[in-house]
Amino acid sequence: IEQARLFHAAARRAPGELVLKGRSPLTESYSALAPEVRTAFDGRPLAPLETGLRARLAAADAVLVAGEAASHCVRATLEDLLDGGSAAGRALAAKTWILEDGMSSVVVPDPARPGEWLADFTDEAAAALDRLVAAGMHRWRTVDGWPFPR
Repeated sequence: IEQARLFHAAARRAPGELVLKGRSPLTESYSALAPEVRTAFDGRPLAPLETGLRARLAAADAVLVAGEAASHCVRATLEDLLDGGSAAGRALAAKTWILEDGMSSVVVPDPARPGEWLADFTDEAAAALDRLVAAGMHRWRTVDGWPFPR
């Protein structure tokens, strides 16, 4: 995926922008758009919302989402893109493509029992993907035909 992103950036002279998340030590940031806990006990914001990123995505023709982990960070970002089903969230969902084989869920192996897991979030990720597709997003795999206008 990184090679394809870099090739696209060079061929189209359209450098991709990397967005860092988790810049506040006071809250977790699974989503690339918003911290998990947004305000402190006294109402102060703990970390800024990524309003600039949301605006750039809203202006794009299509949004392709991949990354780690499908069960946590990708899911949280996609849910934040949907924005609670707002009109802006529905519009963004309609042009969002989830690259299913460009991500995987968190799976924690059990060191005491090889081949067994302490935690496996694969089913939760699949259920979240079904909900997001039902809300208007699209599934896509690298083996599928190219879904975007050329």
